[in-house]
Amino acid sequence: MILIIEKIKERLGDGKMNLKKKSVSWHELLNIVRKRKSIRCGSTINIDQRRASYNGTYKGTMYYCRTINMELRENTLLNFKKWKDNSQQESNAPQEKGYVYIITLE
Repeated sequence: MILIIEKIKERLGDGKMNLKKKSVSWHELLNIVRKRKSIRCGSTINIDQRRASYNGTYKGTMYYCRTINMELRENTLLNFKKWKDNSQQESNAPQEKGYVYIITLE
């Protein structure tokens, strides 16, 4: 039970804006997925709103990049590996400009 509580605290942090954000290129994003413990991927039109929606949920870094086709890039990420916190297997994003992102834990 104590181990479960510690894992929850590790993920939630102290309630402040614990999710940092960093803009990277598409190739850098893929390299981060290969090298770090990333647990979620997604796409959004507004990266600041999406980051705020995860406030208090994750303690780590949101790496993101611009894209001209959110659906295509998100599907690439979803097929790249098994994501711990993604329940969907296929993107429902529009084929429009926006951002794709991954979240890594500290």
